[in-house]
Amino acid sequence: MERVGMQSILIREGLAVEGCSEHNQNFKVWSVGPLEGRNQTFDARARSRSPAMPPKGSKKEVKDPVPSSFTGGDQQNPLKFTSFQVIGFLNGKNVASNFVKSDNQAWTSRRSNDVEWDKEREGKRRRLMASEEQLEAAQAVLDGKGETGEVVVNVLGEESTGKVKQKRKVEPVNEDDEEDPQDEKLSKTIIIHPGSRFIRIGRASDAFPLSIPNAIATQSTKSSLKPKSFKHSFVPPPPSQTPTTDVHMNGAGADDEDDELSDDNEVPADANTTDPVGAKISSIRGDLRARMRSFKLRGQGNGNAQAMAYNEQVRAEPTPGYSDPNEVAWTETEGGKGKEFYVGDEALAIPDPEKAGYILRHPFDRGAFDTTDYQSSQEFLGDIERIWLSGLNELGIEREDLKDYSAILIIPDLYDHVYVREMTDLVLKWMGFKQVCLQQESICATFGAGLSSACVIDIGAKKTSITCVEEGLVLPETRMLLDFAGDDITEFLLTLLVRTGFPYKEADLTRWYDWTVLEDLKEKMIVLSEGDVGLNIYDFYVRAPNAVTKKYMLRVYDDVILAPYALFAPRVVDFERKSLPDMHLWSRDVDDIFEVAGDLVTNAMRSSTRHLLPPAPIASASAEPDGITPAPITTEDGAALPPLPPLPATTLAVPSPTPGADLEAGGTGTKAPTRQTTPAKEVSIDVRVEASKMPLDVAVLESILAAGTEDRMKKVCQNVLIVGGSGLIHNVGFAVESRVSPQLGYRVPSLAGQMAIVPPPREIDPRILAWKGISVLSKLDSSIDLWVRREDWEALGMRAVKERAFFFA
Repeated sequence: MERVGMQSILIREGLAVEGCSEHNQNFKVWSVGPLEGRNQTFDARARSRSPAMPPKGSKKEVKDPVPSSFTGGDQQNPLKFTSFQVIGFLNGKNVASNFVKSDNQAWTSRRSNDVEWDKEREGKRRRLMASEEQLEAAQAVLDGKGETGEVVVNVLGEESTGKVKQKRKVEPVNEDDEEDPQDEKLSKTIIIHPGSRFIRIGRASDAFPLSIPNAIATQSTKSSLKPKSFKHSFVPPPPSQTPTTDVHMNGAGADDEDDELSDDNEVPADANTTDPVGAKISSIRGDLRARMRSFKLRGQGNGNAQAMAYNEQVRAEPTPGYSDPNEVAWTETEGGKGKEFYVGDEALAIPDPEKAGYILRHPFDRGAFDTTDYQSSQEFLGDIERIWLSGLNELGIEREDLKDYSAILIIPDLYDHVYVREMTDLVLKWMGFKQVCLQQESICATFGAGLSSACVIDIGAKKTSITCVEEGLVLPETRMLLDFAGDDITEFLLTLLVRTGFPYKEADLTRWYDWTVLEDLKEKMIVLSEGDVGLNIYDFYVRAPNAVTKKYMLRVYDDVILAPYALFAPRVVDFERKSLPDMHLWSRDVDDIFEVAGDLVTNAMRSSTRHLLPPAPIASASAEPDGITPAPITTEDGAALPPLPPLPATTLAVPSPTPGADLEAGGTGTKAPTRQTTPAKEVSIDVRVEASKMPLDVAVLESILAAGTEDRMKKVCQNVLIVGGSGLIHNVGFAVESRVSPQLGYRVPSLAGQMAIVPPPREIDPRILAWKGISVLSKLDSSIDLWVRREDWEALGMRAVKERAFFFA
C-alpha cells in the first residue's frame, strides 16, 4: 500500500493525518481528525501530487492519484482478506416491502396438502425404482396369468441384484366395496401413548387400542448394568412385633361410643412408637372416622379383629390347571430356547430374569425417561423402538411400510425438552414414519370427553398430573405433577393386609406374579365411599412358575378404603425411594436453540409449597420504620417465590400489656415482641420436589386457583375430569369433590358449590380416554398444519416442532 495514496484518500474524505513521516514506510498514523478548525501539517509531496480543483462550470474531471491496488482487478475490496464483512447497499424496494419478513412466508409454511404431497412422493419413488412402462408391463403379466402377489421390478433396469418389491393394488369388485378416503386416512394413522406401565398403540380407525406392558427383557452382557432392585415402601414388622393398636378401627378395645369422643387425628395413647408405619395408619384411620361421623355413619368396632381371626385360619387350596381360566403361559428361556429379547407380557412372564441371564427394564417412569439401567442413548432408544415395533407387528404393520403411515404421539402435560426432541427423532428418523403430530395428554382427554374447558386429573400408575384446559389450550401455570399414583396404592394395600393376617405369607412385590395378585385384589376391593366399609370376603389366585395354582380366601374390613386414602394422605409414601439418578445420556446440542418446553416449575407448585417457608417476623407497634426486611425466598433456579398471603388479623394480633403492670415483678401483662435484630437467612427449597408430595385435594385446589380470573376458575372447576387407571376406583369423583369444594369456596367465596365432576363418556374406559380423543384429530381438515414431516425435521429440527405445536404449553 502506498503512503501517498492513502493520504490522498483521507484528505479527500475531509480528514487529516498528523505525525506522518515521509521516511516511514509503514505509514504510521498517530491521529485522524477533521480538517476544519485545525492547523494541519502533512507531507508536501502529497500536497504537490494532489490535483488542483477545476474552475467552476468546467467539465474537466478530477483524477485522484489512487493506486491501482485499490481499483484494479480482484483487489477492489481492501477488506477482502479480513474477517470483516462489508455491508452492501440496501435496495429501497425491499425495504419498503414485506417480503420474507414474517414466519408465515417461509417455505415451511407454504406447504402442499397431503394429496399433492403424496403424489410428489410417489413420483419420486417410482423414478427411483423403475419406469412407468416397467411397472405397467409387470402388472399386465400378472393380470394375464390371473395371479395375485407382488410386482417385482428392477431398480436400474440392467442390474440383476437391484430388485424392489411393490405390493400389488387390489381393485375393488364393485362400487360398494370401494374404501372411503376418510377411512383410508384413519387406517394410515398410528396413535402412540406411552406410559409408565403400559403403552397403548393402534390405528385411529380402531375402536380400542392395543395395550402392551411397557417392559423389555434383553440378554445381559458383562458390560450391562445391574438392574435396580425394587424395595417395598414399608417393611412389615415380624409377627411377634405386629402392633395391635391399629388392628381395630377405633383402637384396641375401643367401641363405637369411645370413637365418637375421640379426636380425629389423635394417635392412640398405647400406640407403638417404635412402629412409624402404624402411627401413620392410625392417623389415616382418624381421618376416616371424622368423615364417617360427618356422613352420620357408624363403623364396626372390632371389624379388623374379626378379619384377622378369619385370615389366620385360611389355608391354600390347590387348583388344577384345567380349571384355571387365567393360567399364565410362562416364557421358557432354558435349553437354548431363549431369544435375544422379549417384549411386553413375554418379558414379564420370565420366571426369574436375573437367573435366566436377562435384564428387565422399563424405559418410562413418571412421564420421563428412566435411564437407570442404560449406558448409552442408542441402547435406550433401541429398546423403545423394539417395544413399539412389536406392537405394530401385532397390528399387522411391517417396518418397511411405516413410510406410508402418520404417527400421533401423546406426550405428558409437563414434559422435558430432551424428551420431545428424542421421541420426535425416533419416530421420524429411525422408525421412518411419514409425519408426526405431538399433543399433550390433557388436551387429548378433553377431546375424548367432548369438553372445551376442564380441569383434568390424570391418576396413572406412577404419577398423578393435574392440568387446567381452557378452550382447547393448556394453562401452563396450572400444571401440577405428583409422584404417587396407583402403584403406591398397591404397595400400601399390601402393608395393610399384612397387618390383618394376609394368608399369602410369601408375597413379594419384586416378583411380577405376586404384583399381579395385589393388582387383581386392588381392582376387586378398593373403594372411596365410606358407606361401603364392612366385613367382606374375597378370593384370589396365586400363579407361580413351576407350581400348582393356589386359591386363597381373604376377609377385610376398612383396608378397602384406607388403601386409596394414600392419594389424600401421601405421608405413607416413601418418596426417598422414588428419586432416580440422572445419567446424562444426552447433552444439549449447540444448534438446538428452539426450546419447546416451558418452565418446569409453575405458579401452582409455588403456591402449594408456601407453607414450607418460614413465617414472616411479627413487628411490634413500637417498631421503627427502618426495620430489617427479611431476605427474599428463592428456589434453586433463582426464581423468586410469590409473596405469602396476609394472615388473618386474629393471628397477627398481639395483646397489649396491662396498663401499670410490672412485667418483671410478676405482672399478668403480656410482653410485646421485640424487633428482629439479625437479618433473616435466605431459604432455598426445591419447589418441584416438594410440590410432588402434596395431597391430591391440595394439588387440585392450587391448580384451579392458578387459572387466573374468577371466570376462568369457574369455567374449569365446573368440568373436573378424572382419567387414568385409578379413575376406575369406585366413588373417586365424590371423594375429590367433597374435599376440594369446601376449600375452594373458602378461598373464593363466589365459587362455593360450583365444583362438579364430569364422568367419562359411557362405554369408554378412562384409561384410554386420551387415546380415543386424539383419534378424531386426523379426521379434521385443519390438522394439516399440525403435522411435522420428515423433510421438515431433517431441515429444521426442533424449529419445525415449535412452528407446528400450536397447542403446546
